[in-house]
Amino acid sequence: MLEIWRQRLGLCTTRTDASIAEWDGIDTDAMLLARMRPWYLHLLDTAPPALLPVSEAARQCTLSQSGSSHHLILPPSDCRRVLSVKMQGWQRSVQPVGHDTPEGAALLRRLASPYARPGTGCPTAVLMADGRIAVAPVDIPVVESLRAILDSGPETYTLCPSLLDTIPTEI
Repeated sequence: MLEIWRQRLGLCTTRTDASIAEWDGIDTDAMLLARMRPWYLHLLDTAPPALLPVSEAARQCTLSQSGSSHHLILPPSDCRRVLSVKMQGWQRSVQPVGHDTPEGAALLRRLASPYARPGTGCPTAVLMADGRIAVAPVDIPVVESLRAILDSGPETYTLCPSLLDTIPTEI
């Protein structure tokens, strides 16, 4: 990835008939490395999922219960974005909505009422501020599917080649 960034910024030459001498100066590689990681994490958070690696992370999360509420606890550091959740017994998967959206606030009010709780045909998943996901209903406490975009670490960049066009062309 560093080489791709260097080429994109015009910092690489393809000449083979010249010699190279080293001198003290700006460490461009360190400067590029400091910009590459935030660029990639931003892509994981915002780029269309079809252009990124989508992983099945059901086995990496845990389900906790507090009273009548159930929450999915996501992997601590590598989960960047949850695309869909499906508990066992649900008729379909759902995309979590943020708790701070009007729809999320309405769903949380529904979860608080024993009479308005969702059923298996129209389940609910709300992404909470602490990163947990409130899910309902939970008749069988098993996560069947959790599709997410995961960060595979600072040394790995997995993405569609078309996203390379978003690399800045100026330092």
